[in-house]
Amino acid sequence: MLTITPLAAEQIIKAAQESNMQALAFRVEARRNPSDQSIEYLIGFDEAKDGDVKVDAGEITVVFNHSCEELLKGTTIDFDDIEGEPSFIFMNPNDPHYVPPKNN
Repeated sequence: MLTITPLAAEQIIKAAQESNMQALAFRVEARRNPSDQSIEYLIGFDEAKDGDVKVDAGEITVVFNHSCEELLKGTTIDFDDIEGEPSFIFMNPNDPHYVPPKNN
């Protein structure tokens, strides 16, 4: 369904600790951009709501609304420092602009 890499999990835990949100789940929201059909993401910490999809990823609980389920199916969330800017990376085969990483 949805996978969180160890590096992304480490950063989520760190962010939760720094903002005193350890008791909350990591919420992911995905929306299709109407202009180019790419997928846009919103992330943050939130309480799980009735009807949310819950994914246990070790020490982290990831939640998202059922309306995002098809958009997030098969997605891997990673974390990297891209051009000096640390950020989460969504590797999502449902996004028409997604290019899988090349294996070296």
